Amino acid sequence: MNHLSSNILSINANRLVLVAILLAPNSLFAQPQALGEQWGQCSAQLPSQQGDTNTSKITKTPALDAIYLEADDGSISLKGTSKLQGNVIIQQNETLFNADNATFDRENNVVMAQGNVILSTQGLALKSDEIEYKLENNTGIIKGAEYTIGSEGAHGKSSQIIQLDSNHLQLNDATFTTCPAVISLKHRLTDAPKVSSWHLASSDIKLDQETQIGYAKNVTFNVLDVPVFYFPWLKFPINNQRLSGFLSPKLRLETNAGVSIPYYLNLAPNYDATITFATLAGHGYQLDTEFRYLTPQHNGVLNYVFIPEDKSFDSPSGDKKRDYFKVEHSTRVNETSKINLTAEGVSDDAYFDDFSTSLESSSRSALQRRLEIINKQAPWQISAAVEDYQILDINDAPYAKLPEIKLQYSPKTSANALKLKMDSGLVYFDKTHVDKLKHG
Repeated sequence: MNHLSSNILSINANRLVLVAILLAPNSLFAQPQALGEQWGQCSAQLPSQQGDTNTSKITKTPALDAIYLEADDGSISLKGTSKLQGNVIIQQNETLFNADNATFDRENNVVMAQGNVILSTQGLALKSDEIEYKLENNTGIIKGAEYTIGSEGAHGKSSQIIQLDSNHLQLNDATFTTCPAVISLKHRLTDAPKVSSWHLASSDIKLDQETQIGYAKNVTFNVLDVPVFYFPWLKFPINNQRLSGFLSPKLRLETNAGVSIPYYLNLAPNYDATITFATLAGHGYQLDTEFRYLTPQHNGVLNYVFIPEDKSFDSPSGDKKRDYFKVEHSTRVNETSKINLTAEGVSDDAYFDDFSTSLESSSRSALQRRLEIINKQAPWQISAAVEDYQILDINDAPYAKLPEIKLQYSPKTSANALKLKMDSGLVYFDKTHVDKLKHG
């Protein structure tokens, strides 16, 4: 059948259904399909529509640029305006509408949908009570919308979303977050809706689906609906790509309660840094820096934590500055040899008692400093190391190893053969530093 001669295309005996496929220049008639496929792009943050027929596609394999219409009632015009009521589905390529009511202007390719409208396109889901959308160039205006965008489930709300084209969105008076909703103590007591653990609130957000980057103006950073920081301008990733900017904050309600705000620096493909600003109840402010690097010969992590003035620290010298460092480094000398360095240190013996988050770390009695060189040429491996400690608890102090030499022999054998292995070591234990601490 090369064209449609009637506005009412098909009537199902059990349910009035309108179905059309509109193609240019000709139109083809298609029978209604089973409505078993659920709309898969609706994220957990959008109200679930599972079980409703208005979340189904008309076809899993739409013809290129064909426009499919389906509803419980209404009329379809091939050249004018189609009016659809009840469980409306409009589909073209990867664009899918579900609504209570809708009109479709065939001449201008404009969809006007009202009532529980869900618009799904590639990588984007929108829910609103009213949407005006032009299928020809994927532009539209969505008022009072909830949205989900990107593969990582970024979501939020907006008083108005303007889809500029298939890849660009402009959000007015909007929020943005990548965190799922949580229930705070305040919301438990008041039975209020769930809120995200953090979100950005902005008067103007632009989202680029092609680059997966967002831009926001007049931004307030909120933790559980409480404003924490203000930024006049902000750039952030929609997905999990590496991009300099703020990471998800952390809220601690127990020991050393406070908020930590990490800022990530994407310095190069092979090294980066994270700077975390944190508030600690009773102590003040903390700055935590971490630098990571990776080259063909070297890799490692450098960590430094600094508290400029601890309000709760009673130091004999009166100095309230406290800090901690950790170095993990490895150098590949050649195909068979490498050098490893591990070192930790703190400003005072009580550091872990005050700032640790676990019993294991708070009970540490010493911090290791170890330099080691390893040479492995199968079946032999030999290593030499020097190891010392910063002593935190003199009653449980390990001895230094100056030096430590190990020799291992592990020949390769067949699966069922007797396996041989030799481990030998020579260590000189030194307790000079322990004796000095014990005797002042």
